[in-house]
Amino acid sequence: MVWRVIEYVAIVILGAAVPAAVASADDPGVCGSQQRSIVVLNTYDGVMEIEVFPEVAPDAVKQLLRLVEGPIYREEFTAAGPEREAAGYFDGLIFDHVRRGHEIATSIRPPGSSMLIRMQMDATALGLEDRRVESTVAAMEIWQNEILPYEGSIHGRKEPPGLLGEWMTEWKETMRPDFLLGASQKDINEAMGYVYQSGLPSLPVRRGAVGLRRISKEWSTPALIIALNDRPDLDGRRMIIGNLISDIEIIDKTSRRRLTPTKSESNRPLNPVRILGGHVECRPGSDSDQTTE
Repeated sequence: MVWRVIEYVAIVILGAAVPAAVASADDPGVCGSQQRSIVVLNTYDGVMEIEVFPEVAPDAVKQLLRLVEGPIYREEFTAAGPEREAAGYFDGLIFDHVRRGHEIATSIRPPGSSMLIRMQMDATALGLEDRRVESTVAAMEIWQNEILPYEGSIHGRKEPPGLLGEWMTEWKETMRPDFLLGASQKDINEAMGYVYQSGLPSLPVRRGAVGLRRISKEWSTPALIIALNDRPDLDGRRMIIGNLISDIEIIDKTSRRRLTPTKSESNRPLNPVRILGGHVECRPGSDSDQTTE
């Protein structure tokens, strides 16, 4: 596989200038349109094979595939030097996050905010407009567990904008979340800052689904997060870019490793699985081979 040079441009996010990987206009991606794109991660526990689907998030998948083999330099994201060893993004990383029964995830190559991928999801394809709040009990649960914590952490004492601001005003007046009755999951997610696009065959979060670790409601890192079970509550909140196609027992095995006893690192394995290296394979296939449902 030909090494590709990663270029960076400055983008402004969360009030800071952040470099982002940019694909050239004549670069269609690693694999051809009639080929299957397989990310292969060699780990101490075995080989993980992940089929990624460019159609579900075209720009995001293209960026990810270009990063898998690099070159990314182990010391920092700068030009190669005499003592710097070229590597792919995942080479040497570990699975540093485990929530048993929920998910495992690779570590984020530091500095974490130096390489971001914009999330691409379609709320209609995920059926979020059809999921609606039907009871006051459900409305109160969503309000207390999701919306209020978000509003407090992001906006503080400032008046929140848009629909969230309207909901906050009504809440202060009545102390009841009746305004959520009939609201769709898309309405709730957008009020909390998630951004959607149209025309993408976005995938739900199901067992074996592979997504990217978020850094905000709109941006993800290239780090991978793999679902151990179906998580419909995360549909529209985690961008899924592919599925694990190798023996799924490997992620269960990884999730069963003993966790660090300290409370501050309760989801970190005591002896995490390390990724020895990663590469992309372009395998023969057709549209019928790629399941995006």
